[in-house]
Amino acid sequence: MAFIYDMADTWNAGGTTFTAIKMNVTNTASAAASKLLDLQIDSVSFFSVSKLGSVVGAGDLTFASGSLNSNTITSTDFVQCGRILLRASGQNTRITDSADGVIKLSDDANSSFNRVQFGGTTSAFPALKRSSAILQARLADDSAFTLIQGTYKHSANAVSDAALVSTHSIIVQDAAGTSYKVMLVTA
Repeated sequence: MAFIYDMADTWNAGGTTFTAIKMNVTNTASAAASKLLDLQIDSVSFFSVSKLGSVVGAGDLTFASGSLNSNTITSTDFVQCGRILLRASGQNTRITDSADGVIKLSDDANSSFNRVQFGGTTSAFPALKRSSAILQARLADDSAFTLIQGTYKHSANAVSDAALVSTHSIIVQDAAGTSYKVMLVTA
């Protein structure tokens, strides 16, 4: 018999599904903290699997490729907790927590950002774009500006001045889609 620290096997039948290590536990009663696996160094747990399948590790968990699924993480590059919450593979986008309660979106160099697309990447979907210090409502493919809908509040005390001359206007839509032209006057 091979020792557990020095095992070898040969898999040489393409029609056979092999299992390198298998343990089938019949759990009729056990403490909540029971573990299917507990790897320790000097009596300190470094990697464990609970009886419910929760995995706890003391160090980094690294995937060269592949995924860890079932309501947790899928990674083709890396996901790291701490200052960097997520880095999307190949697209060079970071989501970080720049301060308590503040989320920052940036490129991989952490120096710029383009836009957030909502629902798709074509002109059939909206996006919010950063242009210098301006936030723009754009189509997701960045081909044109788009509308923003919402509610507006007007004041019964609005001042009317016949001498004011409008130089430009903007169109604002409410949540129902009703358009309002707002006259702009040079301040």
